[in-house]
Amino acid sequence: MPLELGPFPGSADERLVDIVPIATLKDAPTFQAGSITFRVLATPSRGSHEITTWRAELAPNASSGVHSLDHEQLMVVSDGAVTLIANGTALTGGPGDVLILPASTDLELRNDEDTPSSATVISPVGFAATAGGQTFSPPWSL
Repeated sequence: MPLELGPFPGSADERLVDIVPIATLKDAPTFQAGSITFRVLATPSRGSHEITTWRAELAPNASSGVHSLDHEQLMVVSDGAVTLIANGTALTGGPGDVLILPASTDLELRNDEDTPSSATVISPVGFAATAGGQTFSPPWSL
């Protein structure tokens, strides 16, 4: 049986966006950390309550540096290739692949190619990262 939506409340010309928030990439706040650009998608500051997502754009030969997370994250590769190094093992994902970043593990994300790569990262709201002995909530996740 097909799922039926509606009727929606309000006038006939009420748009779905008035009921379901949309956070567009073109309006996304941008943060720069080294050679990685973060474009904020769904975060508490943009209307989400439980899940946060952002687009990570890795310049050619970029590295995130070693860091760890207090919650698991998913990274869906969009363009190019992203290499995850965890526990001394390197795994590379291409477009459509999902890298599963485990919690409480030293991680490094790299783009070892001569062309840019990008991925959408999915994480629970309120997670923390640790890098260089500092624990923090990344500003692109808030």
